[in-house]
Amino acid sequence: SRLLEECGFTVHRSVYWNWILLPVLALRRRTTSAEGLARDVDVPLWPMNVALAAVLGLERLLDRRGMVARSGASLLVRATA
Repeated sequence: SRLLEECGFTVHRSVYWNWILLPVLALRRRTTSAEGLARDVDVPLWPMNVALAAVLGLERLLDRRGMVARSGASLLVRATA
Protein backbone atom coordinates (compact mmCIF):
# COMPACT_ATOMS: atom_id res chain seq x y z
CA SER A 1 0.00 0.00 0.00
CA ARG A 2 2.75 2.42 0.93
CA LEU A 3 4.50 1.96 -2.41
CA LEU A 4 1.29 2.67 -4.32
CA GLU A 5 0.64 5.75 -2.21
CA GLU A 6 4.18 6.97 -2.88
CA CYS A 7 3.41 6.65 -6.61
CA GLY A 8 0.33 8.87 -6.25
CA PHE A 9 -2.41 6.30 -5.78
CA THR A 10 -5.04 6.38 -3.07
CA VAL A 11 -5.44 2.89 -1.64
CA HIS A 12 -9.02 2.13 -0.69
CA ARG A 13 -8.54 -1.49 0.29
CA SER A 14 -5.89 -4.20 0.21
CA VAL A 15 -6.28 -7.84 1.17
CA TYR A 16 -4.33 -11.03 0.78
CA TRP A 17 -5.94 -13.59 -1.48
CA ASN A 18 -5.41 -17.32 -2.06
CA TRP A 19 -4.53 -17.70 1.61
CA ILE A 20 -6.30 -21.02 2.11
CA LEU A 21 -4.24 -22.55 -0.71
CA LEU A 22 -0.95 -20.92 0.34
CA PRO A 23 0.53 -24.06 2.00
CA VAL A 24 -0.35 -26.18 -1.06
CA LEU A 25 1.11 -23.60 -3.45
CA ALA A 26 4.29 -23.29 -1.40
CA LEU A 27 4.76 -27.08 -1.36
CA ARG A 28 4.12 -27.32 -5.09
CA ARG A 29 6.66 -24.60 -5.84
CA ARG A 30 9.28 -26.31 -3.66
CA THR A 31 8.79 -29.71 -5.28
CA THR A 32 8.28 -28.74 -8.94
CA SER A 33 10.98 -28.07 -11.52
CA ALA A 34 11.31 -24.73 -13.31
CA GLU A 35 9.73 -26.28 -16.43
CA GLY A 36 6.81 -27.51 -14.34
CA LEU A 37 6.31 -24.09 -12.79
CA ALA A 38 6.17 -22.56 -16.26
CA ARG A 39 3.00 -24.65 -16.72
CA ASP A 40 1.67 -23.44 -13.35
CA VAL A 41 -0.84 -21.18 -15.11
CA ASP A 42 -2.50 -23.94 -17.14
CA VAL A 43 -6.23 -24.31 -16.59
CA PRO A 44 -6.80 -27.47 -14.53
CA LEU A 45 -9.26 -30.20 -15.41
CA TRP A 46 -12.85 -29.27 -14.59
CA PRO A 47 -13.16 -31.20 -11.28
CA MET A 48 -10.09 -29.44 -9.90
CA ASN A 49 -11.28 -26.12 -11.31
CA VAL A 50 -14.64 -26.55 -9.53
CA ALA A 51 -12.86 -27.37 -6.26
CA LEU A 52 -10.57 -24.33 -6.58
CA ALA A 53 -13.55 -22.10 -7.34
CA ALA A 54 -15.22 -23.38 -4.16
CA VAL A 55 -12.12 -22.54 -2.11
CA LEU A 56 -12.06 -19.01 -3.56
CA GLY A 57 -15.77 -18.70 -2.81
CA LEU A 58 -15.08 -19.64 0.81
CA GLU A 59 -12.33 -17.01 0.99
CA ARG A 60 -14.74 -14.42 -0.41
CA LEU A 61 -17.38 -15.37 2.18
CA LEU A 62 -14.89 -15.18 5.04
CA ASP A 63 -13.65 -11.81 3.76
CA ARG A 64 -17.20 -10.45 3.78
CA ARG A 65 -17.56 -11.63 7.37
CA GLY A 66 -14.46 -9.69 8.38
CA MET A 67 -11.85 -12.43 8.56
CA VAL A 68 -8.51 -10.87 7.64
CA ALA A 69 -5.71 -13.03 6.25
CA ARG A 70 -2.17 -12.16 7.36
CA SER A 71 -0.58 -13.65 4.25
CA GLY A 72 -1.55 -15.15 0.93
CA ALA A 73 -0.33 -16.09 -2.52
CA SER A 74 -1.80 -12.90 -4.02
CA LEU A 75 -2.38 -9.32 -2.96
CA LEU A 76 -5.58 -7.69 -4.14
CA VAL A 77 -5.55 -3.88 -4.05
CA ARG A 78 -8.28 -1.42 -4.95
CA ALA A 79 -6.79 2.01 -5.60
CA THR A 80 -7.42 5.14 -7.65
CA ALA A 81 -5.00 7.55 -9.27
